[in-house]
Amino acid sequence: MKAYKFNENPNWLIKTNDYTAVDGDNIIVSTGTSITISLPAMPGNATVINIAKNNIGSVNVSGNGKKINKFYIQVTLSNVFKITLIYYSSLGYWVLNNSLISKAVLKFTNLYCNSYSSYGINDIGMAWGWGQNNLGQLGTGNFMSYSWPVSVLGGISFTQLNNNLVGNFTIGIRGSDGTGWGWGYGDYGQLGTNTMTSYSSPVSVIGGISFKQISTGDYFSLGIRGSDGTGWAWGWNIYGNLGNGNSTSYSSPISIVGGISWAQLAAGSGHSLGIRGSDGTAWAWGRNDTGQLGTNNATSYSSPVSVLGGISWKQLSAGIYATLGIRGSDGTAWAWGYNNEGQLGQSNTTSYSSPKSVLGGISFTQITYIQYYSAGVGGSDGTAWSWGSNTAGCLGDGTITNRSSPVSVVGTISFTKISTSCTYHTMGVRGSDGTGWSWGYNTYGELGNRTMTSYSSPVLIG
Repeated sequence: MKAYKFNENPNWLIKTNDYTAVDGDNIIVSTGTSITISLPAMPGNATVINIAKNNIGSVNVSGNGKKINKFYIQVTLSNVFKITLIYYSSLGYWVLNNSLISKAVLKFTNLYCNSYSSYGINDIGMAWGWGQNNLGQLGTGNFMSYSWPVSVLGGISFTQLNNNLVGNFTIGIRGSDGTGWGWGYGDYGQLGTNTMTSYSSPVSVIGGISFKQISTGDYFSLGIRGSDGTGWAWGWNIYGNLGNGNSTSYSSPISIVGGISWAQLAAGSGHSLGIRGSDGTAWAWGRNDTGQLGTNNATSYSSPVSVLGGISWKQLSAGIYATLGIRGSDGTAWAWGYNNEGQLGQSNTTSYSSPKSVLGGISFTQITYIQYYSAGVGGSDGTAWSWGSNTAGCLGDGTITNRSSPVSVVGTISFTKISTSCTYHTMGVRGSDGTGWSWGYNTYGELGNRTMTSYSSPVLIG
């Protein structure tokens, strides 16, 4: 996404420019003082979508005395327009007309792939969505799909969003108080609103729980309460994946049985896992027909049982019929469950019901698995590695050849975060500048590069 930075320092020379914007452009304004922004009537179909300020909520276009550190104005238009910035201080008012200073792009702290759609959190906590929006899953208050990032309504500053298997909903954590906010498809109660209602903009999870982590799966959600580390769950529960000892679905948070204090929870496709805070061991519950619980059997459970091996884990990632994890002692990746496309990284397509080490001995800082392919960030240099199905080039190695052991993503990008989807598109955050990069399937614009073209190597989001 293109973004244009305006500097409102009154000591700068005033310049006037005509500026032709394109759909989805952002104007970024940074200031440590009080300013008023005045937008004249804009021609064509130009409309202001959202203005948000750092860590607080929405800001009106007009208004006086706003003390703002940074905010973004997103506009949709196809014509030339002018912007007037009115700066005031004890010395008086200063008017800067269209002072185009520098060009920039969105900077992300994290990116999240969903089914045919994508999300990101930028450097001031704003949530953005792009791709398919048929159920309001982008949180834009409408059902229009976009091939570039658009801001989620509400001006909430988030610390975390979620990628999940179905991709028709997400839940995020509000930075100011840790409460959960969700939007999109809600027919199974997965939004936690005590209803089966879908929403196209953020609504709060019932109960006012302050969460330190949330994970979303197939029509259900898991969360860790910040005050004591206990696990909470809501939504679809046909396989006992909510971990409360039964298979009844719930549309508001209920506690996971056992009273374990969790360091991380991971929601998959009818199965769930968690890392126990006291010792890092993994516990699992829910569906287990392909050994995805790691218990060396195919028995499903409706409450937590320990994963075999006694490994102390740093991170777990659950997806369609399989699970991956990072061992805490050395960062190596381990995998178990279904392996039809080589997603377990064993150089074969054999399924396993207990943890097996991923080939290559790579030390990872983060790993992700949703469906039929896996990816991770290497700890030594931030190189992205991937394996499994390579439909539409989702492995990012410049080919569409399946790989049953890790291959590096092409290019010299050093990533801090990476995310995969069940619809074969992948995204990552570049460590040096926070820019977002994507590759793979792109039928609905989920790569966020203003096209519907699929790519087998990384392209810049925006």
